[in-house]
Amino acid sequence: MDKKKILIISSVGTKTPPTDEKGRPSYGGLEAIAAWEAIELHRRGHEVTLVVSIDSDPKQFPEGLTLVPTVFSRIQGIAELDMFEIVKQRIKWEDYDIVQDHSHSAVAKAAQRELEAAGKESPRFYWTIHNDIHFRSPPPVKWPNVIVPSHALGMRYAEAFPGHVAEVAWHGIPMALYPFNATGGDRFRFLFVGRIQAIKGPHLAIGLCRSLGYPLDVVGPDTHLGADDPYVVRIKSMCDGEQIRYVGGVSHEEKVRYMQNALAVLLPSTWNDPFNLVASESMACGTPILTSEMGGLPEQSVWIDGACCTQAVMAAKMQRIVEMRRKDWAGYTGKRFRSRAVVEEHFTVEKMVDRYLASYERCW
Repeated sequence: MDKKKILIISSVGTKTPPTDEKGRPSYGGLEAIAAWEAIELHRRGHEVTLVVSIDSDPKQFPEGLTLVPTVFSRIQGIAELDMFEIVKQRIKWEDYDIVQDHSHSAVAKAAQRELEAAGKESPRFYWTIHNDIHFRSPPPVKWPNVIVPSHALGMRYAEAFPGHVAEVAWHGIPMALYPFNATGGDRFRFLFVGRIQAIKGPHLAIGLCRSLGYPLDVVGPDTHLGADDPYVVRIKSMCDGEQIRYVGGVSHEEKVRYMQNALAVLLPSTWNDPFNLVASESMACGTPILTSEMGGLPEQSVWIDGACCTQAVMAAKMQRIVEMRRKDWAGYTGKRFRSRAVVEEHFTVEKMVDRYLASYERCW
């Protein structure tokens, strides 16, 4: 694709990219994807403008990539419509060739309608759906300029709206943030990583490890629901501090260390998660994953023999991993090398942006 002027709209659920108070990478998948796409497109020579929350850190971006700060980020009641009102005052849509909207609300739809109503030439608008299909009518962005991060979500979209087909662009991660560990360390513990929510399945991971007598670390923020939420309280009560440890939210570096040293990462998700970044992050570190068959998880785990399974089978897979770690060192390290290779082959930022550019060209 020739060099283009591209406007990327992130969400304001958290900072873009997500960072903690010390400027280190933090939790927030959508906002991370928007930032990584913008940086890679800029590296390839496109003229990129990125809409972010006002508390996002400009130092996270290369010189020459333009930021449009809007409102302060917040998880509850995400202020995307407030963000959009500020964007309209600060940019001219007609200045761009492509508008890539990553927001939950497809906030750019209003701009597209206004331009069409005024008879003005419109840039190409694209919207990435980062959640399950929860709207009852086709999305407001003109078909076929809808992008989804998995074939599973694309199928659900086509089933919900016959005749509508979404482009598929798997999410990608920057490999440098997830150093490879070939051995897995000496902790000999399983790991759950993710927000502490029922749909992510930490209670299922705990139940499996309890029944098998295996140790487990539960890592992830509980801020989405709140530390006093009944489900969070329940999860904490299921952890004894020894066999089952509740770690909670940690820094990016600590999360990576947990991943690098785990026997395997358990992802018993119970919802149609379009794409699970933790799965890619874990495999990049070399750590095998065991996942449910929900949403886009099979597309990430299918490359690893036996990684995707039902809840009933997951216990047997865990036992097999423990056995390999103890008695088949070559087989276990081979699984770790294969896990890293899967991400390098399919789920890097570079691969993701290749797919986005291909989607832009097909829909041009």
